[in-house]
Amino acid sequence: MTIELNEDGTVSADFTKTDEAGVRTPLRAGRYLCQCYKVTAKQSQKGISMWSLAFAVLEGPLGGEPEQVDGRIVWDNLVWTPEALSRAKLICKRLGGIDVDKPDLKITENDFLQKYIYLDLIIGEYKRRKRNEVDFAGYTEAPDDARTAEAATGLGGGGEEDIPF
Repeated sequence: MTIELNEDGTVSADFTKTDEAGVRTPLRAGRYLCQCYKVTAKQSQKGISMWSLAFAVLEGPLGGEPEQVDGRIVWDNLVWTPEALSRAKLICKRLGGIDVDKPDLKITENDFLQKYIYLDLIIGEYKRRKRNEVDFAGYTEAPDDARTAEAATGLGGGGEEDIPF
């Protein structure tokens, strides 16, 4: 999108390649390099404890035609119930780098912040709207060389002021 602030106080803008607010087309299914920038503890409508994980999409999909990912955000939930422990274990190991074979772990939100990960995104539907979702086991550790993307994105801190759009 082109935006220009003119000397006379007007703005020149080209919106022809900008989605309508709230009508963003999901990214196509595939594996994307992402960075976890926010973790929020909350409860579901049924009172189940979970963490909401927010990821900035940095690039992708791997092995396909690159997708325009500027400002794209993907959310996933880490649910803390006995039924969801296998997925929680996978996320803790692959995103947090946590040694899940140790007993009595103390896991904090900071274990996930600013970590790079490849997420397998699929297209799901919520309230009759298509959106991206992370596949059930769709977390793959990003190699060290992928983590150099931070310098290019300027992501830091983890607060709302750091959302990359």
